[in-house]
Amino acid sequence: MAKVRGMKRFSGIPFVWWGTAVLLLAALLRLLWLAQLPPGLAQDEVLDADIVTTILEGNHALFFWQGYGHEPLYHYFNVPFRLALGDNWLAIRYPSVVTGLLLIALTMRWVRREWGKSVALTTAAFLALHWWPIIFSRIGIRPISEPVLLVLGAWFWPKRPWLAGLLWGLSLYTYTGARVVLAVPVLVGVIQWWAQRGRGAGEQGSRGNPQSAFRNPHSPFIISALLISLPLFITLPSTPNCNSA
Repeated sequence: MAKVRGMKRFSGIPFVWWGTAVLLLAALLRLLWLAQLPPGLAQDEVLDADIVTTILEGNHALFFWQGYGHEPLYHYFNVPFRLALGDNWLAIRYPSVVTGLLLIALTMRWVRREWGKSVALTTAAFLALHWWPIIFSRIGIRPISEPVLLVLGAWFWPKRPWLAGLLWGLSLYTYTGARVVLAVPVLVGVIQWWAQRGRGAGEQGSRGNPQSAFRNPHSPFIISALLISLPLFITLPSTPNCNSA
């Protein structure tokens, strides 16, 4: 009986307390000995910090040529941290800590809506404890910013596909790998549109209605994602090192 009562008390703890505990654990794993682990600033961290310096000097761009090419959003995000903390290791690494914790909180909230509390807490705990989310939250480079926008986009899908597409389009301004990620829903949307077009042609005995493409739920997503990312794609050909990660 005592064991059953203990389990009931354990399971009766509100979700908000469990979520807070996971976030506190994640914060500890990301903040403790931040200056020493990893030891010293890596070359990429110094390079990223130099880009922030050039922004503060008035060099604003949609794609920075330094370091074989860099998408800009993470670097602009770092600017207020540099202004508040100064030119030091904390201003370099702390933005990644904040971004990593934001990723866990957003993922936990989204997964809870889609699959329930237990799955949300399990997912958040995995992100809090897994090696890659930890290490990318402890070094001052840009990859950790990409999944934040992807999760935000997933939150608004499918009820607000325009907003979801806008956020996924913005993810292209965070890290080069986002170009591949965005290609997946675009490809799915094209395949669905082609399938609908084929069914329409079979039913009507013609080539189908071109307006069927806009009834595809992926169409608003694809249009907004491509529109928001278009300035980047226009900029890339004229920027040195644009094809490197």
